[in-house]
Amino acid sequence: MSTEIIIALSALGIGVVLGLIWYGHNKEKERAKKALLVANLSERAHRLQRLLDMLPAAYIEKDVKLLLLNQIRSRMERLVEIAPSNEKFRKNYDGLSAQISETQSSTAKPPSPQLKTPEEAKEIQKLLQDLSKVIESLAANKSVPVPTAKKYLLNIHKKYVEANINYSIQVADQSRRDNKTKLAIHQYQKAIAELSKNNQNNTFTDKIYQIKEILSSLTGSSEEEDTSDALSSGMKELAQDDESWKKKYF
Repeated sequence: MSTEIIIALSALGIGVVLGLIWYGHNKEKERAKKALLVANLSERAHRLQRLLDMLPAAYIEKDVKLLLLNQIRSRMERLVEIAPSNEKFRKNYDGLSAQISETQSSTAKPPSPQLKTPEEAKEIQKLLQDLSKVIESLAANKSVPVPTAKKYLLNIHKKYVEANINYSIQVADQSRRDNKTKLAIHQYQKAIAELSKNNQNNTFTDKIYQIKEILSSLTGSSEEEDTSDALSSGMKELAQDDESWKKKYF
C-alpha cells in the first residue's frame, strides 16, 4: 500500500473520529437544553398549580383561575410536544381541558374558609402575594393587558384584606365563647380597623355596625368611648402592611 493511500486513510479516519466527537457533543448539548426546558416548564406549571391547589376557592376569582389554568395548559402542551412518550405530561394536559370547562360553566359562589390559626392566615396571605407576583409577571411579558392585570391585582388585594378580617373575627368569636373577653375585644377592634380602612363604598358599613354592637355588649359602654385609642393603634399597624402592598403593586 502506498504512502499516499495510508496518509489519506489516516486523514479520513481522523475526520470520522472528529465528526463523531462533534456529533456526540452536539447531541449532548441538545439533550441538556431539552432537559433544562422540560425542567423550567414543569417547575412553572407546578408553581401555578400549587396556587390553585393551596388557595381556597373563595380567594381566586373565576377569571384569574381560568388565566392560571390556561397558562398551565400552554406549558403542558409544550411539554407533550417535547416529550410525547411521557404519559404523566399527557395525562395532566388532558385533565386541564376538563378543569377549564368546569370552571367556565360554574356559577356557584364558594364559601369563605374558616381560618383556625395565625399560621393558616399568614399562609393565605403569602399565597395571595405569590399570586400577585404571577399576575405582575404575566403583565410584564404581555400575556395579560396591563389594565386587566391591575383589575386582578385590586381584587387580590381585596381578598387579602378579607383574609385578615375573617381571621380576626373568627378568633374574636371563639375568644368570646371561651370567655376570653380582652382577647375578643382586641380582635374585634382589629377587624373594625381593617373594615373601616377599606369601607370607601360603604361595603362593610353593616358589618362594622354589627361588630360595634358586639363590642358594646362586651365593654358595657359605648365602643367609640372605650376603644378609640386601640382602634387608632390598630389602624396604624394595618396601614403599614397595606401601604407596602400598594407601593409594590399599584
